[in-house]
Amino acid sequence: RSVAEFTVTCVLYLVRSDHWRSVFYKQRLNSLPPAGVEWQQINVGVVGLGVIGREVVRILLVMGFPVRAWTAHPNRHAAFLKTSGITLAPSLKDLCSWSDIVTLHVWGNGKIIGTRELKSMQFRRGYLINTARAGLVDSAALQRAMKNKWIGGFISDMQSKESVTLKRNQSGFFMITPHIAGKTVTAICKAIAQCAYNIYWVLSGNPERASVVEIK
Repeated sequence: RSVAEFTVTCVLYLVRSDHWRSVFYKQRLNSLPPAGVEWQQINVGVVGLGVIGREVVRILLVMGFPVRAWTAHPNRHAAFLKTSGITLAPSLKDLCSWSDIVTLHVWGNGKIIGTRELKSMQFRRGYLINTARAGLVDSAALQRAMKNKWIGGFISDMQSKESVTLKRNQSGFFMITPHIAGKTVTAICKAIAQCAYNIYWVLSGNPERASVVEIK
């Protein structure tokens, strides 16, 4: 829930970020600021429908955002897709080309967002949010995307060593946060309690009841 709320906060900021920056930094006092947009005009693409991805979808739908998703396991999430009513994109490229904002919620460090996906975002000049893993995004491709203005910018809650050079070559908005998406009092307390329960189940001879134990 904490990561999902952080993600939605980023979405809300990006919806009006260009508007705010123009008002506060670019416009003269005697000129009119550009018009903003409403939530129902912003397409959000959610990559991954695990616990966090599903929670992001739920919150965004209640708020009135058009939402689509992509998952590598559509059959596994059939029930959620039916109850939520969202549409699955046939590919990541299709999701990126449809979205004004793409947010990542998948496991692993395999690069799933590269030149092909980022270049497909140039029509809408969308934004990318990554609160999952730094390795999911090809840093070199992201650098080209910023330089060539394929995307409007990105927000990342983690940083790979390769992405540091973006600060010198960036052309658009970007923000990097120090892996704090899940850092709330509630989330930390839940994590500590879960660790204690897992230790108890293992020591009591019932490791199958622990949530994060691999049984071999």
